[in-house]
Order: sequence, then structure tokens, then C-alpha cells
Amino acid sequence: GDTAMVVSVTFGAYLGAMMNYKTGLMYPSLILPPYNLFWPTWTMLIHGILRTIFGFVCVMATKPASKSFSYKTLCAILKINSKELMMSENSLENKNKVFVDLFYKYFSCFTLGVFAVHVMPRIFSIIGIERASFYTEL
Repeated sequence: GDTAMVVSVTFGAYLGAMMNYKTGLMYPSLILPPYNLFWPTWTMLIHGILRTIFGFVCVMATKPASKSFSYKTLCAILKINSKELMMSENSLENKNKVFVDLFYKYFSCFTLGVFAVHVMPRIFSIIGIERASFYTEL
């Protein structure tokens, strides 16, 4: 389970970054080094707090939604009753339970990786609380 979580979040983050690049959102900075550093303003601090709160709420909503979706979808593909499988005993002999549990963990964490790197920054941009340098940090 732990390995599936690490691999899936990493794969989701890489796929999200690739999606940012392929859609033209991520691009090299037009300013040549050395870069000027500037101190954060109160607006930047408030936007950071809003991004943290909104991101946390979205993660808390995304994980159960993707878990439910992937669990029910895979059970439907395997033609298994998802409620019975959820209540069944965790053992190595219960191959369907092991397979479905690993898949839903992988899919849920993969979804979180994609959301954190691709979807949430797009939403932040739409609502006006984005970090301006997010897409130019290559």
C-alpha cells in the first residue's frame, strides 16, 4: 500500500507537470539571471493562506471521491459487489480485495498528484489567487 501511494503521487505530479508544459502553461522565464528577489506583500500572504485552505479542502474532497469512483468502477469491471467486497476480510487469499484495494489507493493518490500540480494552480489562476511565478519556475 505505501509503495503504491508513493509511486502514484509521484506519477500524478509528473503527469500534471507534463500537462502544464504540453498545454503551454509552463514556460521558461523571459527575464535573464540574476533574478531580483522581492519581499512578500500582505496580499501575497493572504493569497498564500487562501491557497492553503482551498487546497486542503479540495484534497479532503478529492480523496474520498476518487476512492469511491475507482472502487465502484473496478468492482463493476470485475463484476463484484463493491459493498460486499468492502466488508470482506483482508487476507492474501482474497485476491479481489487485495487487487481492488491497491488499485483504489493508487488511483486516489495519482489523482491527488495531478490535482496538486495541474488542476489546483489552474483553479487558483481562475479565481485570482495564483502564485505568479508558479509556471515559470523551471
